[in-house]
Amino acid sequence: MHEPVIRSGDHILVGDGRKALLLENCGNALSPRFQVIQQMEKEADGELTGRLVGDLKRRRDRGKIERLHVVAPPRTLGSLREAMPENLRRCVVSEIDKDLTGHSVRAIERNLRQAS
Repeated sequence: MHEPVIRSGDHILVGDGRKALLLENCGNALSPRFQVIQQMEKEADGELTGRLVGDLKRRRDRGKIERLHVVAPPRTLGSLREAMPENLRRCVVSEIDKDLTGHSVRAIERNLRQAS
């Protein structure tokens, strides 16, 4: 992966296989301010990764995602990496091995600011 700095306009995917949050940094690299774009949870069929990757791909194809940071435990990172098509993988600028799914948006900001 390239750079962990989260710039203004970057998207951040925080997930754990059961739940996922898609965030956008409306602040800047020094003072991030994340806004929730989408929340997803595993449905009865148990499929979250495919739905999530499909939605990210559509957003990427429409030009809404240029840079994506993926924050998840190792197993989820691997599943997402395998499921992502090449054009979506190319916009992933960092993968962060942390489970922040149960944290508030402000706590996610603090954790990721410390990680960069």
